Amino acid sequence: MLLQRRLSLPGSKPGRTTKSNRLLCPGGSEGIQDRNLQAKNKTSRSSASGIENLSDLKQGFKIRDIVVTTGQFTGITPDQILSERREPTWVEARHIVCFLSVQLTGYSYPKIGHILSRDHTTIIYGNKKIKQKIKTDPELRDLVGRIVDYLNGKK
Repeated sequence: MLLQRRLSLPGSKPGRTTKSNRLLCPGGSEGIQDRNLQAKNKTSRSSASGIENLSDLKQGFKIRDIVVTTGQFTGITPDQILSERREPTWVEARHIVCFLSVQLTGYSYPKIGHILSRDHTTIIYGNKKIKQKIKTDPELRDLVGRIVDYLNGKK
């Protein structure tokens, strides 16, 4: 899992080692750049981020914190939330993570999907599913509200 390899989540097993964070600059011999820095595009003067740093663009929330907090409130480990298994309770927790990631971060669906090792359409579906369920299920509405309150207090 992408998120598991980048960050050590509580209760997760150490993953494979990833490639070095150092790459050759465009042009090869100009030097070395860090993947987490933004590289300026000389032709268009725009900047493009190499790899997400999992910090939030909108309100300062991190997807890692959303996954861990959702796991604490639902009793499901972060590994289970990020796994590919389709246990109904795991899926609901995963959908809550999708919903909160969309609502609390400034990331796009593809970016959130990349971080959670999911397709962007899965993020859209999970977000939509929880939005619908919150309207009719007061327990779920309360759970999501408590998670958001906890995240706001932690920030």
